Amino acid sequence: MKITLYIVFSLLVSFAIGSIHRQEIKPDPITLNFKPAFNVAVGPANIVAAYPVAGIDFTLNHAAGRLYIGTETGLRIEDADVFRLDSVTWTAVMPGGDWVTVNAETGQTEQYLDGEYRCFIQEISKP
Repeated sequence: MKITLYIVFSLLVSFAIGSIHRQEIKPDPITLNFKPAFNVAVGPANIVAAYPVAGIDFTLNHAAGRLYIGTETGLRIEDADVFRLDSVTWTAVMPGGDWVTVNAETGQTEQYLDGEYRCFIQEISKP
């Protein structure tokens, strides 16, 4: 009898929690006035630019103030001031003066890291 009451009580609590979660206010999706390039994803907290042929991707997280650079050798995480330069361009500036800038419309990323400038453009990989 106690097990039946426990199961019924657990189900009621589970449904109540599910109902509360469904009623929570969800954040509005980002509305962009342009179509992002196929290698760029723009979300509410991150801008991700991927270059699989070059073996590198950039994630600019403006919510956490971080820049993530993923390469075949590992993940580099930097604290950065991430902000929007204009309607299509985001940049991450690190305390030492290094920076990464992503143009979400063209899919181009420019970086100045460790004294070296590099530019990445959209890649079309052939199967």
